[in-house]
Amino acid sequence: MRTPASRARTRTAAFGVGAALLLGGLAAPAAHADADRHKATTLDSLAQRTGRYFGSAVDNPELADTAYADLLGSEFGATTPGNGMKWYATEPRRGVFDFTAGDEIVAYAKAHHLKVRGHTLLWHSQLPSWLT
Repeated sequence: MRTPASRARTRTAAFGVGAALLLGGLAAPAAHADADRHKATTLDSLAQRTGRYFGSAVDNPELADTAYADLLGSEFGATTPGNGMKWYATEPRRGVFDFTAGDEIVAYAKAHHLKVRGHTLLWHSQLPSWLT
């Protein structure tokens, strides 16, 4: 089982790899360099130059990590709820629904003008306990 520290190292490495790929492959042509110099360049703005968006998955506990949340809200244009919208989270007891975790991620995304991309709703290892 992965520890929170190992997940944080993986996220940090993923951000670094993503930034290197975007900065290396999507940098603005020289003709636009002067015009873009006055705008803040984000990973998402670099992706948008080629008709893409740049996003990251997030789980609710990560939103409490200020550095992570600030980076997500400033560099990315989209987010995918990691677990907050899966079946075990939205129906923890049969017939009892709780959308709190998903709503928190959507509220964060709205506040930071991020698109929300859906994620796996059913996953073999994250089913509600009442189901099995």
